[in-house]
Amino acid sequence: MLLVIKAITVPEQSGIYSIQTGNFRGFQYGDPHSRPRNVVAELFADDGGVTFIFAGQGKEHPLGISQPEINRVVQSLHKTRENFSNLDTKPLAMAR
Repeated sequence: MLLVIKAITVPEQSGIYSIQTGNFRGFQYGDPHSRPRNVVAELFADDGGVTFIFAGQGKEHPLGISQPEINRVVQSLHKTRENFSNLDTKPLAMAR
């Protein structure tokens, strides 16, 4: 199923670029300067990964994001601690 999704989301005229953040390394499929329908960024770490799909609104409205904006999103990604036991997990009361 993941291969089918990847085949659909990876731009047809894409370039493949290496990307890296503090904790993640991966690939970007597509160049936003060529105004594709979407750009995909896949990032991996030793203990997991994440995929960003920046999608346009069809042929009439291609992708409207720049490479610096994609870089900003990718650089904002960071790992969180795994142990959330000290957080209060009680449901919030509804205000009336």
